[in-house]
Amino acid sequence: MDENKTNSERYKAETRAPDTQSVQGKANQIWTNVRPSFSPRTEPQLQSDLALGKRLPGGGRWRKHTSPFLHFTANNVCDLDTYNELCHQFSLVQETTHGTRDGKFKMKPAPGNNDGLILGLTDSLAANFAPFFTEKWLRSLAELAALNYLPRVEGALHSNPQGSRTGWIHTDCCSAWFDESQGTEKLMLPPRGRCSYFTGLKKNRDAKPIEYVRAATMIFYLCNDGWQHGDGGETAIYSENEERDSTERKFIPPINNSAFLFECSPYSFHRFITNPGRPRNSIILFNLIATYHHTAPDIPSTVFATETEPAEPLPDNANTHCLIQADLNKRGDIQNIIDIGMNHFGRIDAVINAAADIKFHGHLRDLWQADDYPISQLQLNSVIPIQLASAIYQNCWKKSSADNAYWNRCVINVSSISGLYVFEERGQAFYGVSKAAMNMLTLYLSLELAPENVRVNAICPSQFKGKSATRRVSEAIKQLLTGNQTGEIIT
Repeated sequence: MDENKTNSERYKAETRAPDTQSVQGKANQIWTNVRPSFSPRTEPQLQSDLALGKRLPGGGRWRKHTSPFLHFTANNVCDLDTYNELCHQFSLVQETTHGTRDGKFKMKPAPGNNDGLILGLTDSLAANFAPFFTEKWLRSLAELAALNYLPRVEGALHSNPQGSRTGWIHTDCCSAWFDESQGTEKLMLPPRGRCSYFTGLKKNRDAKPIEYVRAATMIFYLCNDGWQHGDGGETAIYSENEERDSTERKFIPPINNSAFLFECSPYSFHRFITNPGRPRNSIILFNLIATYHHTAPDIPSTVFATETEPAEPLPDNANTHCLIQADLNKRGDIQNIIDIGMNHFGRIDAVINAAADIKFHGHLRDLWQADDYPISQLQLNSVIPIQLASAIYQNCWKKSSADNAYWNRCVINVSSISGLYVFEERGQAFYGVSKAAMNMLTLYLSLELAPENVRVNAICPSQFKGKSATRRVSEAIKQLLTGNQTGEIIT
């Protein structure tokens, strides 16, 4: 068994992406206590001392690999009769999707910058894809991966038409919410009509969302007849969240009746590779661990119930919020924001850069005597907002001009009037320069992204501490979100 050379330096402390958590009020403390503290080679890491050749109920021999992260592969996973039945059921869904037969189940376009089709499995549909969504299989899978068995699983059917674009590098590490109002110990898939899988948002008054975390992902490849090298459609796995000369990489081919199992951690980076030769079809299974036994945190606009227990759903709950704590000075944190946003909402349509260091560092004539040099202010107020916009463009908007135009995608930088005028004797030279730099970078970025149908503007308010002033700024941002202007500095 050939393995790629392990890069022992890939998990240096400075590159580790921190855990993500809610940052508002009481929810901050709740999520701090319950979210796992991920780091390389810790839970929910799969154990590395398993013998090769492990068998699962359907058959096949599983092999263990350690590079670029721990994963397992197997060929001839199912016996011939079982595999043929899986292909038959998958083909029925495809025929319904393409309108060549009447049926109940139909795939839909995958969210975000993704050309694939997807259908989330329900209890009734999963029954057609045994042995995977059965207790026997999941117990064996948990044993293989050294996980505690938990009767909660998520699954989906995936189909990427020929010529689908390469996806973005991401991980599958995220929370998963199940409605536990029935308290069942039986095997269960997400009850999608009861609560939001990614946020825990109640869709039914009686729902009791409980948070779990994904532990492992299994991809089973089928209906890829005649696949050969050069056809594409592989699953690429990486040692880091961007592809560089030093990045370890490995390509998992979509061979019929084969499976690929890997850990769900912040470091299991992977993506779909474009398939110029033929369509790529697969079944996805997410194994879950670690229930945290708490309901959705009490964050405005993310919970159904309020103190007044309204009889009707609240309008504010129509668009959920996902609150993420991050250090924008770290590239790993920026990538984490994008991955979580895509996992929660399926796409990212707008970037509003409102973070700022508003400290006045004093007069330039006293700079030599100052201990607090304002370089970090220049970085936060001008460079980082453009870096964030660039990261989202590279991950979500690149080569998607039609989608960008359809969703009216844009970047809005909240600058300041201090970037337009010089105010004497206020000691805000560096603050003003940082905002002036943001204004110029906004104009340059608008020129670069215009061919991709992404608009870029900036707004330059003065102080807006009061409610009235804040409302005016909010309305100006709303107009920029819904308008068609680009390359403008709004005062």
